[in-house]
Amino acid sequence: MQFSQLLLIGAAAVITVSAGPIEGNLLEARADGCFTAGPVPNPPKPGGFNGIGPACRFLQGGYVGGERRSFCVDAADRPGVKWDYTVVNVAKGGDLTFEACYSGLSKEINRCSIGGRKTYKNWQYTYVYLDL
Repeated sequence: MQFSQLLLIGAAAVITVSAGPIEGNLLEARADGCFTAGPVPNPPKPGGFNGIGPACRFLQGGYVGGERRSFCVDAADRPGVKWDYTVVNVAKGGDLTFEACYSGLSKEINRCSIGGRKTYKNWQYTYVYLDL
């Protein structure tokens, strides 16, 4: 993975913006879009929710058809723990609002404990929990 930008937000988290998705093509999903294998977050979900705001501020905006953007958050208090958020425009382009991004990624965190991928309207949302 290549990093295009590094930001520090308080003492809460170091946020890295990746040029591409961490999950690549390595994760398999069930029919409902939830990934079938991987580390289980402990605690289950709060960290994933903490990264949605910064992720959506980066991911929002105009997209061309098929464009993919990813945002990775490193947990400051848990070395090796990361949350990766990816959005793909599956239509001919459009504007992704902060609200739509937050809603789509929140659904994935609520639905799938270790991550998942699902399409809502013109947007595919992916959330992945990593403990490296």
